[in-house]
Amino acid sequence: MLIGAVLSFCGLYSALILCLTNGCLNSQQEKEWIKNEEYTSLTPYTRWGDDNFICDCTKCEPCCGEPCNPLSGLYCFACWVCCYCPSAAKLLAYENDQDCQLVNHCGLYVAVYLWMMCFPTVIGPVLTMMSSIVPCLMPLIVHLIPYATVAPYYTVRTVQRHNLRVATESGRSSDYFGDCLLSNCWCTCLCAECQQCRTVPVESWDWLGAMTNGKIGFYDADVKYIANDDSYIPGSKTEWENQPIPGCLCFGGEEDEDDGKEDEEKED
Repeated sequence: MLIGAVLSFCGLYSALILCLTNGCLNSQQEKEWIKNEEYTSLTPYTRWGDDNFICDCTKCEPCCGEPCNPLSGLYCFACWVCCYCPSAAKLLAYENDQDCQLVNHCGLYVAVYLWMMCFPTVIGPVLTMMSSIVPCLMPLIVHLIPYATVAPYYTVRTVQRHNLRVATESGRSSDYFGDCLLSNCWCTCLCAECQQCRTVPVESWDWLGAMTNGKIGFYDADVKYIANDDSYIPGSKTEWENQPIPGCLCFGGEEDEDDGKEDEEKED
């Protein structure tokens, strides 16, 4: 860790060191979680119920009509491919039991896309220029700019899948790993999108029908995006606050466990 800190300060391999350190910390926490809670938060939850598997892309109901028909299928395709922002905003409002609002829901997606357009051309060069004052930050910021550009978009997509998964009572609402992975990975995002559309009725994302019926408002003071969220509460098997910090970060902790046992014997 000391060598890594020195290399990072000199601007060498900072991105690699950041990933390595973060991976060690996360893997250690997940290892202790599985051992003490007999549960992992890395489950992707690809199956929602008995009849809604992420790979069942041939099932087009109810999003393409009930029964499935070409006209309803074309309408679904047009809404999600040509008018993604209003369709996703309407669905986000439905997930939170709200009417779609221009500021609350549509404005969120407009802000996300503006961020994606402006960050690389406006904010990114400013951060790069500022980081030139501290050379050790230059490689880190340069590598993080692309990720910071798409982070809000990935976050919104993760929240959207999380809300629908929780609505189907699949897994814990505090497990965001699978939601983020499946909704944003290029090889699973389309299948995940289809699975989400199969979960809800057409009225949940039909922004054109809602606008025709006057069900789209301007603003709602009750701003809410994450539905039915809970926080992790330490279980009866372990208390995270009382767990000792291992002496070595990346390598096994057998010696640390033995030292802990010896200390307990001495106290007895």
